[in-house]
Amino acid sequence: MAGLELFVAGDREIVRYLKFNLRSQIFAKIIDNANGYGRIETIRTFLRSRPEIKAKLWEKCEEVTEWIRERGFNLGETNTCM
Repeated sequence: MAGLELFVAGDREIVRYLKFNLRSQIFAKIIDNANGYGRIETIRTFLRSRPEIKAKLWEKCEEVTEWIRERGFNLGETNTCM
C-alpha cells in the first residue's frame, strides 16, 4: 500500500524549519477510512507472518511505557501499545 505519512522528531530548530518550509498540505491531511483500514490489515498480516518482529515491537512498547511511567506519568492499566 502506498501513502504518505510523516512523523518528525529532532532538534527544535530542525522541526521548526521543516514545519515552516514544507508544503502545508503534508501537515493537514487525514487518511480516509478505506485506506486506514487497508493499512491496518496490511500491518496485521505482516505481523502474523513475522512473530519475531511482533515480539520485538511489544518489547519496545514496554520499554517506552516504563520510561514514561518512570517520569511520573500515569498511563493507567493498559495492555495495548500506546
